[in-house]
Amino acid sequence: MEERDILAPVDAALKLFAVNDAATQAASRKLMVKALRNLEREPSNEKFRKLRVANKVVQAKIINVRGAQQLMACGGFYNKGEFLEALGEDCAVKAKTVADALEKSDGTFKVKALLAHAACVRGVAVDAQGFLATGALDNVVRLWDGKGQLVHELRGHEKPAMADGGVLAVALMENGGRVLSGGRDGRLLAFFERCVGGELLRGPRRAD
Repeated sequence: MEERDILAPVDAALKLFAVNDAATQAASRKLMVKALRNLEREPSNEKFRKLRVANKVVQAKIINVRGAQQLMACGGFYNKGEFLEALGEDCAVKAKTVADALEKSDGTFKVKALLAHAACVRGVAVDAQGFLATGALDNVVRLWDGKGQLVHELRGHEKPAMADGGVLAVALMENGGRVLSGGRDGRLLAFFERCVGGELLRGPRRAD
């Protein structure tokens, strides 16, 4: 079964699930995601394929919660009386789809990438394509792709006399082709990219 075939009933179940109060949703979501992720990772493990219906936690957080049983059914767990039981060869795909949907619907943010810097970051900019620029107190402007991979390090700011240096602000223009940065050295720099003879050439030069 394709993921898109699962999403329509999942959306309907999520709307029903949303009528519960926030605390009930949070507790139920946590248990469902745990069970679904276990099934996704180890679909052949029998201990992850059944949830006992009479269990007090399962009763309180799934059986008696509106929309929860429907979500579990979308994720491959069907109520067979004594157990919520994972059925079908595609249960791992279903479990992943519903777990992803539950995590996206909880209103919180997840960390996608950690962009490591050697010094304190004082400026961040992002364009419509997810390209990022950061400026740090080590006087370096760094460019990152949408996956959090470092693409370039741009240098040009200097440590001023009798004071600490650092890039304090950055801006992106033209989809990452031009980067503006302001530093504690009192300079506004414009970094340009262009390809000449197969080599990538960069500024900096003062912005007028």
